[in-house]
Amino acid sequence: MTLSKCAIATIAALSFTTAVTKVNAQEQEKEKPNVVLIVTDDMGYSDLSCFGGEIPTPNICSLAENGLKVTDYYTNPMSAPTRSMLLTGVDNHKAGLGNMPPLLGGNQVGRPGYEGALNNRVVTVAEMLTFAGYHTYMAGKWHLGHTYQTSPKGRGFEKSFGFTGGGVSHWSDALPLNPFEAPFFYYLEDGLRVDKLPDDFYSSDYYTDKIISYIDSQPKTDPFFAYLAFTAPHDPLQAHQQWIDKFDDGRYDVGYDVIRQQRLANAKALGLVSEDTQDIVNNKDYQPWDTLTAEEKKVSAKKMAIYAAMVAEVDANVGKLIRHLKAIGEFDDTLFIYTHDNGTNPKPTRNYTGNSKKFLSQFDNRFDNMGQPGSYLSYEAGWAEAGTSPFSYYKTTTGQGGVRVPLIVSGNAIARKNTFATSGNIHVTDVTPTIIDWAGVDKPKVRNGIELYDFDGRSFRGFVEGKSDHVRTPSDGIFFELNNYKMVIQGDYKLRAFAGPHSKTVGTQWMLFNIADDPSEQHDLAGVYPDKVKALSALYDDYAKKAGVVEKEPGYPTMYHRQTWSIRDDVFSGNPDDSGLPQRK
Repeated sequence: MTLSKCAIATIAALSFTTAVTKVNAQEQEKEKPNVVLIVTDDMGYSDLSCFGGEIPTPNICSLAENGLKVTDYYTNPMSAPTRSMLLTGVDNHKAGLGNMPPLLGGNQVGRPGYEGALNNRVVTVAEMLTFAGYHTYMAGKWHLGHTYQTSPKGRGFEKSFGFTGGGVSHWSDALPLNPFEAPFFYYLEDGLRVDKLPDDFYSSDYYTDKIISYIDSQPKTDPFFAYLAFTAPHDPLQAHQQWIDKFDDGRYDVGYDVIRQQRLANAKALGLVSEDTQDIVNNKDYQPWDTLTAEEKKVSAKKMAIYAAMVAEVDANVGKLIRHLKAIGEFDDTLFIYTHDNGTNPKPTRNYTGNSKKFLSQFDNRFDNMGQPGSYLSYEAGWAEAGTSPFSYYKTTTGQGGVRVPLIVSGNAIARKNTFATSGNIHVTDVTPTIIDWAGVDKPKVRNGIELYDFDGRSFRGFVEGKSDHVRTPSDGIFFELNNYKMVIQGDYKLRAFAGPHSKTVGTQWMLFNIADDPSEQHDLAGVYPDKVKALSALYDDYAKKAGVVEKEPGYPTMYHRQTWSIRDDVFSGNPDDSGLPQRK
């Protein structure tokens, strides 16, 4: 296949000093598949109807009917670190996102692997796919840098429309989640600051339409890689009223305890967990539903209805993309990967850095305006844990609910159709190696004289194509660390440590679970099997040393310490961005 002018220019700009090795001549002659990577933001394991949820998601689940539903896929418990691993195949502590930028401790700032953006020791899947003649497109949440050099455009995407931060209003007002992050977080199109969004902007619709327009702009003879990164259903909870009305019909008046139990029963019926899996014990992050007042229940149920509407709108947009690819004759030549960046979000709005009563008072959260422009809502921990059922905990933690999410791999090349599969643990770093395996390129070793990290992940192409029955053996481990929350999984055993508000001790306190027998992590076996704890903690220590983990010391998070900022002023004061991008005035 002849490389486009854009591809040749990108190759020259990257200046890889190690030639990209193509696969054998027979493989070169095969048509390269299109690849569509779809990621949702802060969504739970059982939020999909095909994973036991009550929210209808027929379009996403139609991909599962033409592919494989992987039940043991693990991601990072927070967004930016996940995305750094997803798009590079390299551990987040090497790639530059050793911690979430707003949470960086003073001892982490400036350390290798804690740059707060993708660094120059990793190469993205988009940069590598250029060598295979792919067009590369991105729309949605980026969260891996806010300058031109660290934008999607700067990291290999031919066309892109990306939000640089963690969360923002889903409407055209683009109101931020908190005042400290506002100077760093905005929309970029092809690396340049977007000053004004269309009046009818809604994130899920706009991102999907962008990807469709990018695909339509290219020659039909060339393959493409499209990264559709929805910001929904991340806070703030917002959806079109007609979608909210579909779910605000009393179905969530039963409360999060009942919905969680219903989803657990559905997971058992689907065979996702065993019949003897226990429901979780309330972890005290939220009140039992029966203790809420009538007004509190009314408001909370409305929040969940808005969340469900957001998920349904994401699904409708996936359907729009599928129908378009079928209409232009590209669907059969496309491989799809669908997943979530982490588990559900338990944080109330007041818990975002800098969200004082004064800041939050600027939003209109009257009952009739909930979910509409100007509102700012979170559904909080009770619904978040219902969303991760049959697992416990959620985003920010290394509980199963924070790190175990659905993975759907779909397309004509996938051997097993419409079935659940256990892989021996697929890891988020495995996605990029799999995509470039499909594309027929090898990872470069050096760029601009800088040695690049090897992949930490491995291709799962053979597994989904039916050529192997596992990705990892029971002796292989997978590891995570984020903000002093830690985890190692080897076979059926999981060692985890919590930090911050979830930790009862200072320093690491390991807990051990058999996640095959106890997937909801209700029985700590650390005292029963001390030798297993010792062995797995030694594996973790080895990982931490090799990955360059710097444990956060107590202290003030430094990176986003800025003066207060009013969302109604329409001014970004104190913006430290030195990239030369146009600034919003």
